[in-house]
Amino acid sequence: MLWPGPDSACYYLDPSAGLTDGGLWKDSSRFGLHCTPVGYAAPNWGYSLGPSGAPRITFDGAAQYGTIAAPANARFFTAAPLTEMTIAVVARHNSPAAGDRIFSCNDAVSTRGFGFAMQAAAVMQIAGYNAVGALIFYPVEGDNGPYISRTRLTILSGRCVDATARRWVDGVGRVTTYGVAAAPGPIAYDTAVVPTVGRHTSGGLYFDGDLYFLGIWPLVFTDSEARAFSAYWMDRT
Repeated sequence: MLWPGPDSACYYLDPSAGLTDGGLWKDSSRFGLHCTPVGYAAPNWGYSLGPSGAPRITFDGAAQYGTIAAPANARFFTAAPLTEMTIAVVARHNSPAAGDRIFSCNDAVSTRGFGFAMQAAAVMQIAGYNAVGALIFYPVEGDNGPYISRTRLTILSGRCVDATARRWVDGVGRVTTYGVAAAPGPIAYDTAVVPTVGRHTSGGLYFDGDLYFLGIWPLVFTDSEARAFSAYWMDRT
């Protein structure tokens, strides 16, 4: 594989892997962080095929999300990023708004863990906090990008120790900012939290759209890795 795959990831949600026998969204990483769908009906639990025939999970932006519940949440926090991270998402955003979460492992007041969210309606960010609640991990899209009425592939990478920020949209490197000063880290976690796909862990800030892929790695993608990953997913979706 020309880019870090599921064996390198701490979370790897590819709907083409299907559901588990128990009807959970299957995580293809080695940690088995299968996600419990909430607000969906059997037998598909949110899964369907998009216009291209690619499998997706559809979120209504009001009551649908997924949780990495105990005991899987403990495995997530064991593997979760500390000082560097890449998140890749392939999604159609129907009505993005500031604060909407695609992934959250924050505590209730967002002073631990990280969230992958919209900073504004056309700007995405990863925001992570240390043990005293300071924002120390903060790669942010450096310019507005088209989100609505299209499927968009976004890769956002960062490293807190030297304020590295990298970003690719549909395979093209784009302007990125870090947002805060370099810090030694690490990101700190509340291990009682239930990581959540599609909203904040404590409720609200729902994602509205179709999710074709979500991956989280404790590393920073290189340019060649990001371009190879993007080419593969753009061909699929």
